[in-house]
Amino acid sequence: MMTFALDPATHDIPFEARWERVGSRQFASDGRATASVDLYVVLLPYGYKPSPATVHGLPEPYSVHPEFDNLIVDGENAYSFTADKQVPDGAEGAFWRIEVKYGVGTPPEDTENEQERETQKSWEVGTADFALQYDAITGKPFINRAGKPYEDSMRITKPVMKLVYGRGQSANPVALVAHSQMVNSASIKIMGITIPKHCGLASIHARDLLDKTAKMPYEVTFEISVLFNMIRMTENGTAENFGWDFGAIEKGFHFLDSGELKRFMTKNEKGEDVETPDTMFLTSSGGDGRSLTYPVITRWNLYPETDFSAFGLPQT
Repeated sequence: MMTFALDPATHDIPFEARWERVGSRQFASDGRATASVDLYVVLLPYGYKPSPATVHGLPEPYSVHPEFDNLIVDGENAYSFTADKQVPDGAEGAFWRIEVKYGVGTPPEDTENEQERETQKSWEVGTADFALQYDAITGKPFINRAGKPYEDSMRITKPVMKLVYGRGQSANPVALVAHSQMVNSASIKIMGITIPKHCGLASIHARDLLDKTAKMPYEVTFEISVLFNMIRMTENGTAENFGWDFGAIEKGFHFLDSGELKRFMTKNEKGEDVETPDTMFLTSSGGDGRSLTYPVITRWNLYPETDFSAFGLPQT
């Protein structure tokens, strides 16, 4: 193994920078320092090129000046290296002179205790397939001119806004992933978008980086699919955004009459009572709804709900 001798004159240790002197300083009219250049010297063996990574003992990028607390090292490019002189005979190397420049600024926030770090933030468009049962603007169910549902099943592919947010974190994300395929239990603002209740559907993915020395060994990606325009006309005539909930048109072959279940009947061409060949509308209490102007819609929850605020997603 190669060893490097101390410089006999200065006793410099190879790769270890030594502060030498102040290069220059600048001050404002109020006496506050506005810039400073400090000079260091380092002994490097032949064949080594100096850099902040190979030289020890230099101030870190963005660190505060030891004398002026309003000055910090001007980032990664604050260092300049100049070959100075060769080491006397017997020591294989050369001296390098280093200028470290300081400017006015504040150091970045300390990330030593940082628990999370944003890695992705995007607004995308996806699609979802739905049965076409309601007018997209009024929310009224599709019925024919005779007041009956259409016989043909119609489907449509609708655009869905997707909010994607990724982060690295120190905490195990298993509990977060358990909230996948759940809707928001209350209105919430995420990444600048206000999502009404049950209009956001969460899909959460996570992976272990398998690096137990990392401060944030887990990556988590949240995908929030948002349905804004699933408007449904309720029985009291108001329009509601059902989001990911299902609006079922109340209809059937049977209805309740004073608590007794009866079959819908009609007259045939001979005037005889016969069972209706298709379903009829029901009232909100399950009664005969054939006289209703618009059918009753019952709201069903297709997904369990959860508190999206527990995800820790940004509002903007």
